[in-house]
Amino acid sequence: MYFLVLFTLNDIKGLPREEWKNHTVREIMSPLSPDLVIGPGNSAFDAFLKINRGPTGRLLVMEEDKLVGIISKTDLIRFLQIKSMLTD
Repeated sequence: MYFLVLFTLNDIKGLPREEWKNHTVREIMSPLSPDLVIGPGNSAFDAFLKINRGPTGRLLVMEEDKLVGIISKTDLIRFLQIKSMLTD
């Protein structure tokens, strides 16, 4: 059985580098919460709104209990820029 967690640079930002080897991922990770998850049927705009409210700059795309993707804030901004250029 797998447990999904999100581990980002923000999770270790406050920890001195020399302490990294003394900690496990479990101690540092962001617990999975509804704020970090979105479904594949949601719009890019919904994802953008949600990602801006969240603490990590990323969303896990979940379909039922399966991870089907990860979206970053940078990915969304780039997607919206490209879409805007193509629709002008």
